[in-house]
Amino acid sequence: MKTTHAIQMLLCAGLLLGGCGGKTEEIQAAIKKEIPAYLKAETLPATTTEENLSFYLPEESKVLQAHENNVTLETEYGNFVIFANPIEEVNSKTNYEIVKQMNEGIDVIVDETIEDEKGFQYVYAIQHSESKEYGVYVGVGSVKVSALVKKRNQLQPVIKELIQVAKSVQIMTSDEADSSSAAKKNSESEAATSQKTEAKS
Repeated sequence: MKTTHAIQMLLCAGLLLGGCGGKTEEIQAAIKKEIPAYLKAETLPATTTEENLSFYLPEESKVLQAHENNVTLETEYGNFVIFANPIEEVNSKTNYEIVKQMNEGIDVIVDETIEDEKGFQYVYAIQHSESKEYGVYVGVGSVKVSALVKKRNQLQPVIKELIQVAKSVQIMTSDEADSSSAAKKNSESEAATSQKTEAKS
């Protein structure tokens, strides 16, 4: 009985290992199939503003740090890094070429590009051989959003969310950024005053 049980366990293990490669291919195929729809989907409205960037902030996410043209978000999938280049044309391929050069020699999982009236857009994902983590880069016009993904089954939802964020990014002028910053401070001040009033009552 013990021998039979051991053989069954080995067979199960073999089936699981044999299925790993197939599962990866299935995930890749599913991602590639959905990318055009993600990129062509309606742009979500910006829900927050940091420095000179306004953008859609995914649910259960928060801003970790913000600098001009650069914002880091903490999300349920890990950190997302937003980078926007105000002087880059929407049809520029510079960011895409830089991403490819940075990851030269690393296994490419996804490499999809689209050019339309919105400009040049891409999704590029690689897998690091040692850590097995996935580096994901999404570019829409002059905006790039990147993330490091630990689990293979998170690739598709992460790519979808990165695209949503990237498509929503708006680069503001100095005057617009100053006005937005002032409005944000006023809102925070009003919220703090309201909380103090509620606490006293």
